[in-house]
Amino acid sequence: MKRLVGREIARIYEQRRLQAEQDCARAVSRVYRQHPAIERIDRALAAAGSDLLMEAIEPGRPRTAMEMLNRLKEERRAYLEQHRLPPDFDQPRYTCNVCRDTGQVNGQRCSCYQAVLVPLLTDEANLAHLEQMSFASFDANLFSDQPNPGL
Repeated sequence: MKRLVGREIARIYEQRRLQAEQDCARAVSRVYRQHPAIERIDRALAAAGSDLLMEAIEPGRPRTAMEMLNRLKEERRAYLEQHRLPPDFDQPRYTCNVCRDTGQVNGQRCSCYQAVLVPLLTDEANLAHLEQMSFASFDANLFSDQPNPGL
């Protein structure tokens, strides 16, 4: 039972991550179709990042990449602001931003883990019929004040 629940939890988190990444890829494609300039800027940013790396490993290379990178970042920020695009449109939207849908933070279970685990354990223990029960619906009148009634 424990192994099956563990596998199901892993599957749920994997599905969540995959869905977030697919949704992100679709959002980026949509923005790039509607705003080709932002795609051009993002490609130039990637190239400037590569140039920055090359400058770090080639001592004689001219040091211009950082300036270009900063200029492109500002151009991107201004473009996104002008067109009212969220600056994080290219970032996945995870169900849990703390663990990024992994269930783990610094080697410990995330606070969202229990929300995934409890329904699985409830199903496994065949306790689904108790889901609607709570102390708020408790009715003390159902019980007798007499000790051992009927004896």
